[in-house]
Amino acid sequence: MDKLIGKTINDRYIITEIVGVGGMAVVYKAFDKVVNRVVAVKVLKEEFMSDAQFRRRFINESKAITMLSQNNIVDVYDVCLEGDMMYLVMEYIDGVTLKEYLDKVKVLDWHEAAFYIKQILKAMSHAHERGIVHRDLKPHNIMLLRDGTIKVTDFGIAKLSKFETQTITDKAIGSVHYISPEQASGDRTDEKTDIYAVGVMLYEMITGTLPFEADSAVSVALMQVQAQPKLPREINSSIPEGIEEITIKAMMKDPALRYASASAMFNDIVSVENDPDTVFGYLNTVPDSLQDELNVDNSPTRFVDIMGDTDTDAQNESDEDITEEQSDQESDETESKFKEIWLPIICGVGSALLIVALVVAGIVYFPEIKNMITNSNNVVEKVIVDNYVGKNYDQVEKENSSGLVFEKTNMLSDEPEGTIISQEPEAGAEVDKGSIVSFKVSMGVETVQIPDVTNKYYEIAIDELYDLGIMYKTKYIASDTIKENYVIRTDPAAFTEIKSDTSITVYISSGKEIVTVTVPDVLKRTEADAVEKLATESLVADKLYEYDETVPNGCVISQNPASGTKVDEGSTVEITISLGPKPAEDDPIDENPDVTPGTDPDTDPDTNPDNDPDTDPDTDPDTDPDTNPDDNPASGDGQEDDQTDDKDSVSYKLTVDLSQFSSKTSVSLTISTNDNSWNKVENITMANLAGANYIYNSETVMLKKGTIISLYVDGTLFNTYTVS
Repeated sequence: MDKLIGKTINDRYIITEIVGVGGMAVVYKAFDKVVNRVVAVKVLKEEFMSDAQFRRRFINESKAITMLSQNNIVDVYDVCLEGDMMYLVMEYIDGVTLKEYLDKVKVLDWHEAAFYIKQILKAMSHAHERGIVHRDLKPHNIMLLRDGTIKVTDFGIAKLSKFETQTITDKAIGSVHYISPEQASGDRTDEKTDIYAVGVMLYEMITGTLPFEADSAVSVALMQVQAQPKLPREINSSIPEGIEEITIKAMMKDPALRYASASAMFNDIVSVENDPDTVFGYLNTVPDSLQDELNVDNSPTRFVDIMGDTDTDAQNESDEDITEEQSDQESDETESKFKEIWLPIICGVGSALLIVALVVAGIVYFPEIKNMITNSNNVVEKVIVDNYVGKNYDQVEKENSSGLVFEKTNMLSDEPEGTIISQEPEAGAEVDKGSIVSFKVSMGVETVQIPDVTNKYYEIAIDELYDLGIMYKTKYIASDTIKENYVIRTDPAAFTEIKSDTSITVYISSGKEIVTVTVPDVLKRTEADAVEKLATESLVADKLYEYDETVPNGCVISQNPASGTKVDEGSTVEITISLGPKPAEDDPIDENPDVTPGTDPDTDPDTNPDNDPDTDPDTDPDTDPDTNPDDNPASGDGQEDDQTDDKDSVSYKLTVDLSQFSSKTSVSLTISTNDNSWNKVENITMANLAGANYIYNSETVMLKKGTIISLYVDGTLFNTYTVS
């Protein structure tokens, strides 16, 4: 198991699995826990960390790809080029490589092939405009999404150096089929190197075969330099002639004969799509020597036989079963074949080069020879090139009367569509009449309309943006109306047309905004006052009731949470409200007051006259003074109870010092008792009390001893008093 699986890089990227292995790097699937998305992490292999050349190439790729932002190029989110590990964090592509797709379907309909190639060309045009050449374009480095979108990856990381070109092995077979002749020869490479690779991929798509195949990478590389492929229509006759011409022009051995730009090749494909009968005549302009090669059968068998002997020599040197005599014999055969086949070719090429050199020298140093060759005795009319930059190309071409020939190459630009961006030769140059002036003309800006993803779950919304190639960043904000993790809005807004390389912001709901408040002190306040006080802080009262000897009836005994506690807005505060002192329980009615508790009146002789032998059964309780209370003058007829009530009640007058409220104009006084025997509400004007030194005297009332009086000033408990 790979040691990075399950690890977290930079305390952010959780590595989950390997999704690809290349020559220099391993690509992992990972989860970015900071922004909650799946990403791809490309890590430089550990064995290359100490190799300056490989580190430099990885750094070059990092610099190159971070300069690019286009729908058909994989996005890069993060780069680490220091420390014990070098890695790139890129968007995770849920698809297959174009190579896997081609292996499955073999031959593509030319319309489908054109659809994919155009996307690759758009990516290359974007890169080339920024001075970046891929140099390793091949189906293995191109991802195909389920909706048909193409994503180009691996910019620059697999660039073949001169050393690698000279020592190509079978391990390089995946790349060597798509390298340009100049790459195979170790020569300088530029944008046309990528165009050659695109031509090879188009050839493979429409024919189902590669243009050059052999048993070794070396053989294939030599064929890229020396051999010509079969014409695509010889393999698949259903291909339009225009598509065949586009393919062969892109694959010309001489870079000068290829398309000048990716945009030029793109435009030709569009022309054939609009009219499949379009013919460009590119094959008619191929030099006769190359035309002859195009018409011969370039079966790789004969080529491989030549190269195969060289490969066999290398293999036989390590084979103990082959004798030295056999090795010498094969070496002689190889030398013989070299003399027979290659020596005449080399001599012929040398002679041709010598003749060309002599002709060029004659033209340069002997003007009369030049005149003989070019018929330049006739006077050639000269033309001054106007400045066409900034003008509309169609209008310039329509009004052209200069005798110059115009040709254009379209490219994406911020300039309006059809505007000439640059010209060659530049304005003011003196050229022969009939000369070609090349223009780069704006195709306009590639735009996309932002979809309406409001109220969609954020993962669904992001997938929709991703499918349209819209770059985005997310931001969470509180919302009282949109559910958590659902999209609130986008910036720019939905249905806005934006450039394809513009990044938008997606605002996602984090739920309702959590506001904290401080719990107020409501102890000893009246029930209504406490509820109102909590409500002003957006808190809800949960009321309980219980008896209490010290807190007046209707006032708060306790609260939970306590005052000063920080809680979320809308939280519940539990308040316990006093019911006053617990009332005394009434004694149970004794139906037999003379019966001793715990005895049965039916069996106890002291209570049952039938069981008492001393009791006269003929005695009438109604006439017996001992049993009839009405005949007993000492009973008092209940007067004793009235006297007891008088003793328990006293006259009471409440006197209160209100001087601490002298700054107020008036106050509201509320008087209540625990037995509700005295309840009073009175508004007092403080000016009326000033003469009495702010002393308030209530009226005199009769109250039972022990009664608890509660006095509230402006709704707040001021004091309690006990009647004695």
